[in-house]
Amino acid sequence: MLKIKYLASSAVLLASSLISIQANADNYWGIGLGNSSFDIKPLYGIFEVDDGTVFKFVLGGRSDNTGYEMGLSFASYDWTGTSLATHNVFNLTLAGIGFLPVTDSLDVFGKIGVNLWSTTVDFVGDTYEGDSGVGLTLGGGVDFQLTESTHARVEYQMLNDIGDGIDEGDISQLTVNLIFNY
Repeated sequence: MLKIKYLASSAVLLASSLISIQANADNYWGIGLGNSSFDIKPLYGIFEVDDGTVFKFVLGGRSDNTGYEMGLSFASYDWTGTSLATHNVFNLTLAGIGFLPVTDSLDVFGKIGVNLWSTTVDFVGDTYEGDSGVGLTLGGGVDFQLTESTHARVEYQMLNDIGDGIDEGDISQLTVNLIFNY
């Protein structure tokens, strides 16, 4: 639990830094929901993990076709065919983002940044601290302008080298997000 509190306090610090850096930008926040796949093979490849649902919150700023974005996401992954364990992953990302306008209301975007992550494992009714670390995040997608202050975004994001204390793998997320300018 200490790792999650550390990451949450880091998120507040990064968010305040992000807002001050982007003072002249169009700032935004957003929420998202989607599918997340963790390619970890628990207990030395004996078990597989099911895809999980990912919940996401983003805070960012955009100036012309570049910007910065901080994201928080959480997902849980159950072991396939058994109720022995669930892997929980919390991610804090900070990325640079570039937009390529296609039409007046449609942009394609890509991003690259840093991922701070923390895991726990619920195993046979007990929760164990997993691991934490820093990795790379890559992402991209399309951004649709719905109104002047609201966008819909479909995004694919890869989070590299995440472990549970024993095993390690990558996470890929496909999310649908609502973005609100302020």
